Amino acid sequence: MTTVEDKVTPTVIASYNKYMGGVHKSDQYCAYYPVGHQNKKWWRYIFHSLVNLCIVQAYLTWEVSTHAPVNKTYDHLMFHADIAEQLRAGFTSRKRKAGHSKAVPDAPIALASIDHHKLEKIKGRHMVCRQCIKDGRRTAKGRGVETSYMCSFCQVPLCFHRNDCFRDYHGQNVPQH
Repeated sequence: MTTVEDKVTPTVIASYNKYMGGVHKSDQYCAYYPVGHQNKKWWRYIFHSLVNLCIVQAYLTWEVSTHAPVNKTYDHLMFHADIAEQLRAGFTSRKRKAGHSKAVPDAPIALASIDHHKLEKIKGRHMVCRQCIKDGRRTAKGRGVETSYMCSFCQVPLCFHRNDCFRDYHGQNVPQH
């Protein structure tokens, strides 16, 4: 224990301050690439400080980890960018229109199935439903009814929600393969 102006300082703190050599490494890294910005709202300041501290501590832990590959080009900035990319993970700032469902996942999901025929959402442009053409259904403007669904086996565009053309088409026209 040492005394400084009538205050008692623990030996651990005295030796830390003596051998530290300036700014603490964590504080130094926090200053390099801060998360957020100064704000008048106290809770945002605390939130950004905690996120920043977590990122820096994760980097310092990764840096001294025995599992970390030795790569001099992978620095704190790249670590920070990787964390940001992983947190973003496919989210977008595009706003959805009211009443529309969530975005379609990358992997197709079978919405309906009959034996090996599966109705899946297709990417890209909508196509005219084959069963609606056969039944003579048209839009108010006289065009064919478009759908964004297709039988993955037959490769035939068919409605799912509107007329249940998938079941009608496969009830009558199940091809023998």
